[in-house]
Parts: sequence; structure tokens; C-alpha cells
Amino acid sequence: IHNPGANDFVPDDYSEDSDSEYESDEEYDKKKRDRVIQRDIDEHVMYWIRVIVEKKLSGCAIMPVVISSPLLDENEVNHRRSMLFETLAQYKPKGSIQPQIIADDKCESFPIISPNDPSGLDRLKRDALMKLNSILKDGSPRNAPSDFKDHFYCELSPVVISVRDAISEFKDKGFELLHFEQVYVKLAEKPPEVENFTQYHVREALSFLSSIGSIIFFDDLTSASIDQLSEYIILDPKWLSKAISQVLREDWRQTLNNSKHNLIEMNDDDRSTLSSMRPNPDCPHITSDETIKLWKASNYVIDQYDKLPEFYTSSICDFLQNLCEHLGIFTLVETDDTTDDTKQDCYLLSGMKDDVPPDFWSFKAKNDWKTTLCNSWILTESPPCKFFDQICGAVFEELTKLHTQSQRSSRGPFIRQPKIMCWKNAMYISVVEAMPIGDRMDTIPAEFFVSLVYPDSPLCVSTSMMCGNDLRLIVSAKGYRGKGCEKIWNLGYSAILDALDTIVENATKAATKQTMCPSCLLSTDPCKAHAWDAEYVAAHRNEFTIRCPHHGPVDTPQLLGPEDDDDNSTVATGIGTAATGICTAYTSLTTGTTQTAASAMTAGTNSPRSTFEQLSPSVVIVGHWDAAKSKILNVGSGFVCDSKLGLIMTAGHIFYDLKMNERIEPKIGKAFTSDKKDGRVQAVVGILKPGTTAASFQYIAEIIAHCTSDADACILRLTRKFESPADVVDGVYLPPQPEFPFGARHKISSEGLRKLKLSRHVELESNIRVLGYDQSGDGGLHVPGSVVHQNIGLTKGYVNKKLPRFDRFSKPVINSRTRIDEDVPHESGKHERSERNLDKLFVPQEEIVVICPTQIGTSGGPCVNEDGEVIGIVSRTDPIETTRCYLAPSRLINDLLRKAKNKCRQQQRTPAPWRYDA
Repeated sequence: IHNPGANDFVPDDYSEDSDSEYESDEEYDKKKRDRVIQRDIDEHVMYWIRVIVEKKLSGCAIMPVVISSPLLDENEVNHRRSMLFETLAQYKPKGSIQPQIIADDKCESFPIISPNDPSGLDRLKRDALMKLNSILKDGSPRNAPSDFKDHFYCELSPVVISVRDAISEFKDKGFELLHFEQVYVKLAEKPPEVENFTQYHVREALSFLSSIGSIIFFDDLTSASIDQLSEYIILDPKWLSKAISQVLREDWRQTLNNSKHNLIEMNDDDRSTLSSMRPNPDCPHITSDETIKLWKASNYVIDQYDKLPEFYTSSICDFLQNLCEHLGIFTLVETDDTTDDTKQDCYLLSGMKDDVPPDFWSFKAKNDWKTTLCNSWILTESPPCKFFDQICGAVFEELTKLHTQSQRSSRGPFIRQPKIMCWKNAMYISVVEAMPIGDRMDTIPAEFFVSLVYPDSPLCVSTSMMCGNDLRLIVSAKGYRGKGCEKIWNLGYSAILDALDTIVENATKAATKQTMCPSCLLSTDPCKAHAWDAEYVAAHRNEFTIRCPHHGPVDTPQLLGPEDDDDNSTVATGIGTAATGICTAYTSLTTGTTQTAASAMTAGTNSPRSTFEQLSPSVVIVGHWDAAKSKILNVGSGFVCDSKLGLIMTAGHIFYDLKMNERIEPKIGKAFTSDKKDGRVQAVVGILKPGTTAASFQYIAEIIAHCTSDADACILRLTRKFESPADVVDGVYLPPQPEFPFGARHKISSEGLRKLKLSRHVELESNIRVLGYDQSGDGGLHVPGSVVHQNIGLTKGYVNKKLPRFDRFSKPVINSRTRIDEDVPHESGKHERSERNLDKLFVPQEEIVVICPTQIGTSGGPCVNEDGEVIGIVSRTDPIETTRCYLAPSRLINDLLRKAKNKCRQQQRTPAPWRYDA
């Protein structure tokens, strides 16, 4: 990681022999696909191995199976199977109890089944039996693995036989759940022939039947809830699944509200209490009372209530709650009730979480009064199962405590109920502090984001410090930057970090805590942000600043938070009576306006790391030139994307008619070339005059590559140079100039062009700049298009949205006015769109939306981040919201650049003789 300067934009020491500045899209996609496969293996195979080890479940075996899709070829299936084999071979389990892996020493031994093959399960059963037979070898139990020795060729004891027969009788009567006492009383009527028959013998027999899958019985667990879990015997596993599914469903709140039991037994006070405790409908959070009401409203559970004697039904729901807690289905969260000092248990529902959207959180802040803080832990070992569930529970508890304590305070300010959203590996919290001032209520917001990510995640930071399989637990916060970010810390950031410190310390010893530079997060790619070791930052608490190698000094108080002050009159929230005098950004609830104090507005903006003077020499003006008429027909912008080959990236609609969902046609019906004999319709390129902001036309170019069906982009290659720089005359006329071709005698590389780098990473709310040559008419002095303006300009904005990738074969129906002669007739008389036809239609495959004012002429101009790296080129502007601009992203134009480079190498043209052209 280095601090870019002017040299980053001068390609003197940069070799462009490779296809791209970063790996090709094919290589990138292959690595990304392998990472997805690896994580699928971790989630569906290795996770269960860790569960067995952590829960100390004996008698377990795992046979790896590859489920193949018909869309995968044989090579891809074998590749995935070998990845699974290598993962299992490298696994080094920790713990005394290990599951038996039923597999040979070769990955080819893993059975492959297809979901579309009806015989797949039968073949899987045969493979399982064959592998078990191979384990037993000569059929003797002494050769079987230790986990199976009690099951193969084992003689059943009289107690086991009696218990099995008794359970069969209950099953025949329709029982799906039994109390232990029911079985014991049944056996006591006719005890098995065993000396000193006791409950111990029955429990031992039930444990054996549970180990072979006949029933589900929890008796050998080392848990505080062992008494409750061993009270009941589940005769049908499907009943347990149905009971749990009554809670793990998206419409459980609606079911709860509609149930007669809930409407009868819940009074208004109960409703108010439960509603105040639930932070947000998006948070998968349920109270213990609500789970009981859901189960009592379920027919599956009620049927067992009716079958069991009343004496045994009182604790069924308690049994289900304890079981879900033990299995990790429920994550227990203890919260203080707002009305008294009693506590009520709440649960976070793990099964209701999806993956967090990759663009949900941004480390950038649009407002000058806001900043971003971030702390993280690098986990070099896989964390325990349900690790993130513990994190969500701890964060929920801490924020609920802050809210409860602020509500009990008789004096303001108060913390409103936090808004919480949970995903599988991420959590978002929005906290607002409210302060009554006169007849209005002023507020201070703070946002927190907790996530567990891999290095390739767009939400990750400082990726250079991580290996491929490392995980990073990130805690980020955004809020008011004044007074050393005191508000952010006091509104929950400090409490969250303290709680997570304890969880990480208990979960793993292989964790490194780091603190990120706020300036790097706000102004550059987060994956390049500088990170300090947390102990190093703590050691500099007495110093006012700590130095970042990229952005210089950073205030230490904002990295560590306010020091504990025993004399502070406010507890929990850290909000003192001086809060009313703090100059910050308050939102008035009565007027709906935002009042921002001068101190907040002058807190300082984050200066970009690349200046206009560094970027502007790489930006060019592109003209569509009719040499026969000496006239510039169309004008746009572009930038140098390869200085050695003389490649210019610009917008495709400068040379082609691009209308959404219609055929792509060249403008004025001419082919575009640098050859004057072919229509004399050419592209001319101008660069800045040294030391000025005005450009002169100096080069003639040809279109070397375009992909206008997927992106509004094309690449020009400089082929000839004017003998001297030329400017337009009479507004739009460019007379023919003496010129010479590039070749062995005159190399493009000697022109000293400066190229801009491409960036694959784009972050929402990040600041951007658009450079180009505005042709809008100088504020009305000229009619747009009547004068070619050769002065470069710059506008600023931010990234608003990333439109998703578009499937080529899901393009909308063609406009009815468009006639396509190549349509393929169908039996029904309709026309099908072939792949060849789709390539002739303009439908952008992917776009980036930025809020930035752009004008006519900036099309094709680079949109750069604060590092000066191109994230896309200007394609079009929203016709209604003119500040809303659409970009062709760097991911697509990089692929186009690679094609252009390959084409240049393949052509290997013999340079034409040097000549003057009259």
C-alpha cells in the first residue's frame, strides 16, 4: 500500500505487456467461482463436522456426496469433487470426539447424484451400503470403526427390546411425543428380565435407540437444561421439524396476531410491552412468550397435548424452547423490561436470515459533519458454530440496555428504540438520540454495521493483510465527527466493541484486532485502507494524533473514544447536560429541516488523493470528423487507457446510434476508419496543450474494438498524427492537416501520453469526479453543437446505485418499429431472438448510477474515484433528473480493453511509408 502521486498517472515505468492492469475477467470469474464452491463446501460439509465436534456428538458418520446439475460438464464435476476431497484431507479436527468420514483415499470415491435422476437416491443407498461393507471387511465388528462397533452385529439387551416394543405400541396409537414417565410406567407393569431394574436402564436403552435413529432422545448432554431435555422422547423426527417450523417462518407475526389463543390471552399491556421490545420488523427477534403462543396455536403441538395426560403437557413448550436453545436454532438474548426490573427472554431466529446485500453498507459519508469509524478482528481459524449469532445477541443486549437506561432517565436527551436489521453474517443498527429543545425535538443519528466477511467481499477492509481463507469481523460506525466522535462512541459504539472483545476472546485465540484509518475509509477504496494494530493505537492514547502513511495525522481520541470519567453525571449513554449546547447536525421533528452548526460544516472535507492537474492530461476530446467537409459532426470525451498502444476509451454513441432496445446503426451510414479513401469519416483526438486547460486536435484514430450491444463504449487506436496541433475554426470546422502515420519510425510510445488506471471496486456514497469537454453552450452564449469547445471541465458527485448484471438472453422484446430480418421462424408462427440478433440490440448489461451534473460533450469522459482510478465512463443522463448520470462500468470496459490489445497484437501491421498529405 502506497500513497499515489503524480507518478501513478505517468506510465514511464509501467509495462503494458499483460492483457490488463488487473487479472482478466475470465481469471477473476474462475477464482471467484472456486471461492463460492469452497464456501459451499464449508457451509454444507465442514460446518456439520464442526457441529459434531463442538457438540461432542458420538456415533456420527459423514459420507461426502456431490450433487451434480445437468448444466455442469464432467470436468467441472470432477473439479468440484477434487476440491471437496482436498478440503477434507487438509482438515485437522480438534476435540476428542470426531465423526467418521466414510470415504476412500481418492476423490473419485465420492458418489455423484443428480436431482433430475429418479434413481439417484437408490444409487446413493447402494453406495452407502457398499462403503459400510468395505469398512466391515470380513463382517466382524472388531474391524468396524469405534463409532459403529455397538451397532453392527450387536445383540440387543432385554431392556432395549422391551423399550423398543413399548415405543412401537405408542406409535401405533398415533403418539409422536412421549414423556419419559409414560415409558417407564409402561415397562414397570411388566419389567424386563434384568436385575435391579431402574430408570437408568430405560434411559440407557432410549439413548441406544436414539443413536440408531429410531427415536430422538437427549440424555447424555452436558447442559444445564439436561433435566428438561431428557423429559420427553420424540418418536417422529418430522413432528419436531413441523413444531420448529411454526416459529421459523416469515409470516409468524401474522400467525401470532390471527391466532385465537393470542387474541384471548394477550391484553393491551402485553401488546404494548412486546411491541416496545421488538426493535424492527426486519430483525428476526421473538420473545419467549410469543414462541409458546405460536406452539399452542399449532395443530401439530395441540394434537400431542390432547393425547398426553394433562400431568405431562405443562412443560412441552419449555422443552421445545430449551431444545432450540441447545441446538442453536434460537439465540438467547436477555433484555430489561422498560416498565420494571424483571427480565424477559428474547430469541434471535438464526434460520430467518439471508445474506446481506453487497451494496447495503458504505464506508463513505456524503455529509461533511459525518465520519466513519471502523475496528475489526482478523480470524485466521474458523470460528465456532453460531459465532455470529452470539455476536448479534450481544449487540442486541447492549443496545437494549442503552435504550432502557435512557428511557428511565428523567432528564434528556433520550435514545430512541434502535432500528435493527439482521442477516446471516451481518447486522445493521440505527440509533437516534433525541433532545427536547423548546417546542421541537432535535436528534443526533448514529449508524453501526457489524459483519463477518471474507477478503473478496465488497464489505471487507484492508484486504492486503489477509489470506484467502481468513475471516474479518468488522464493526463500523457513521455519525457526527465533532468532539472526537464522542457521540458515536456514547451512542453504542463503545458498548458494542466491549461486548465483541469478550466474544472473540472466548471463541478463538487466533484473532488480531485492528483499527482502521477513518480518512482512508472516507476517501479511498476500503480494501486499501490503512490499519493499525489495536494495541499500537492504545499505546498512543496520550498523544493527540497518530500518523497514517496515506493521509498524515489522525486524531487519536476518535480512534479510541472518550476516556471513562467517574465524575460524569450520565451513565450508560454518556450524554451530559451540555448536550444542548453541542454544535451538531440536528433534525427538527416539527419543521422537518436540518440545522447544521458552523462547527459541523467546517469540520473539513476529505481531499482527493489525485488532483485535477494529475488527471486532466489523460483526458482527451474526441471528434467525429468528416474530412471531406472539414467539419466536426459530433463531439465527446475520452481518456487514454493504454499509452504504449495508443488506445483511447470513449462512448460508443459518438459514432453509433444507440437507442434502448433498438438496432445499433452507424451514424450517417458510414464506416468509421482512419483511411481517408473509405468515406473520409474519421475520428480525431485532441489532448491538452501543456500548462493549459485547452485541448488541440493532434491525432486521427480508428475504432479498434466496441461492444455497443452490452455497453456504451468503444476503443479508438491512434493511427496518424497531425504535423502540428490544430484547432477548430468558425465553430465546428477542422481543415485537413498534414499528417504522418505511426510505425517503426514514429512510435506512439514516444508521445508521452498519460493513461488512467481502472478500478474494479465501486462503493456506494463514494465521492467521484467526472472530467470531460462540456459542449452545452457556455450558459447560453452559443447554441449547443454550433461551437466545439476545447476546454476541459470537472464536476463532482457521488455513487448512488449499482444496477445489477443483465442476462443477455433476458433482454426485453424488441421495439415494434424495429424490423430484424435475421429472426428465426418458430413453429407457432412467432419469431425467436437468436444470439446473433441480440448482439445487434443496445441493452446495457450493467451500469453505475452517479449523482453528478453532466452536460453534452462529457459522454465518454472518465468518472474517477478519489484515487484517480476510473470506475466507468459517462454514457447517458436521465432526461428528467438531469443530475442523475449513468456510467458504463470499468468491469465491462476492461474486458473491451483486453480485446483491443489482443487485436492490436494479432494484426501486426506493416507500417505504411512516411509521407505528407496535402
